[in-house]
Amino acid sequence: MDHPQQPCSAARPAYCSTPQAVNGGAAWDAVQAVTVGGDAVLFAFQTDPGANRVTLRLRGLRSSATYLVESADARPLGTATGATLMTDGIELNAGAASTAHVVFVRRARSGA
Repeated sequence: MDHPQQPCSAARPAYCSTPQAVNGGAAWDAVQAVTVGGDAVLFAFQTDPGANRVTLRLRGLRSSATYLVESADARPLGTATGATLMTDGIELNAGAASTAHVVFVRRARSGA
C-alpha cells in the first residue's frame, strides 16, 4: 500500500517521509523532522539485511543555506547546501553495530 508523502517545509515544524533511492536491496524506512529554524533530524532504519546502503533525499531545507551534517554517534559527515541535500541526498551504509541511523542536519550560522 502506498502512503502519500506528507508536506514538509522549514516554514512549519513537520514530520515527513523522506524520498529514498535504494542501492543493492530492499527499502529502508526513514522519517525526517524539520524545525521552524530550518534544522532537521533524520531517522533511518534498515529493514532488510540485504540492503547495504540507501540514499535519502531530504525535504524542506533552505536551498541556499549551508548545513552541517553529523551522525548521532558524534561523527561529522561534512557540509552541504540545502539544494544538494534535497537533490543528491545523504548516503547511509549498513552498520555492524546497529540497523538504525540518526543524522542531525544543522544550518551553519555565520560567526559560529
